[in-house]
Amino acid sequence: MRLYCFPLLFILLCNLSKAQPFHPVTDQAPVDKYSPVNRLVKKLGIKSITDSSAFISPEGIHVKYYDTAGRLIAELNRLTDSIPTPFLYQYRGDTIYRLRYIRNDTVLASYQRYVINQKGQLLSFLDCGNYYLKKDSYYAGYEEFHYDEKNRLKSWISYTKGEYPGKLSASLQIPATSLEMNDLVYYSYQPAKKGRRLIIGKHALGEINNRKTDSILIDDQNRMMRLSTFSPKGTMGEMVYDHLTNIATRSYNERTVIASFYSTYCRAMSAKNGCLDMVELDTEKEEIIYNPDGTLQIVYGFYPSGEKYVVDKYHYRFY
Repeated sequence: MRLYCFPLLFILLCNLSKAQPFHPVTDQAPVDKYSPVNRLVKKLGIKSITDSSAFISPEGIHVKYYDTAGRLIAELNRLTDSIPTPFLYQYRGDTIYRLRYIRNDTVLASYQRYVINQKGQLLSFLDCGNYYLKKDSYYAGYEEFHYDEKNRLKSWISYTKGEYPGKLSASLQIPATSLEMNDLVYYSYQPAKKGRRLIIGKHALGEINNRKTDSILIDDQNRMMRLSTFSPKGTMGEMVYDHLTNIATRSYNERTVIASFYSTYCRAMSAKNGCLDMVELDTEKEEIIYNPDGTLQIVYGFYPSGEKYVVDKYHYRFY
């Protein structure tokens, strides 16, 4: 499934009234990244999810495996009942570790660390991985989440370092000051018409004309209706555009969702009158169909002729 995402803001587009109640802001990547327990998987007793697609290389399928607690234990490109080195979980007070070993449980390849408060809110997320098995460095990414008095996300800070020195170890302390801050977003919340809500995310790092503003419109059933990101000076590929806005919309009909994606930019600017000529680029669409239990069934894309093709098809096995 192609998730339409803006840089550093991933929204897992899901019919929230029937499926897992994903947070529209903190799900900047699929829920299995930011939560040690996938609540929908746990509720339904899902053992594995197979995503088959011609776009998945090398095998054409991607399989996620879960334990009976709804925790991700493996990701493979083959369907199997034998997982030699499943992810391991460790609990230390308010901290949860997800560890992945290779070579018969002798080499730690990656781990994630979740710090969760008593309200169940994610306070910080540390992601470390020696994906290329280097001897003297590994990737490290750290994120902090801050909440307001109404338990809404107030700010999100992201730090990374592509080559953190040393040997990968879950016991090593990695202070945020040893990493590079690459994004800081402040969120505000506004009521909208017909019981809808508007979430505004203002990015606060970098040149002021390049800073993005994200706007998320949520309907009265807690479903994402429109997501846009605006930048006074934005880039697509290697091109720089004035007043660039990337937009994703969703319309709902029972278990079917139509997702549309397009961008706009200003072709002619005037210092006195602002934009004189706004351009809208071609719209791409996807048709997303859910099963009655809220799980994904199939995702279709559309050729320019209007003909549909399969993007992803999902199969589930249960305990």
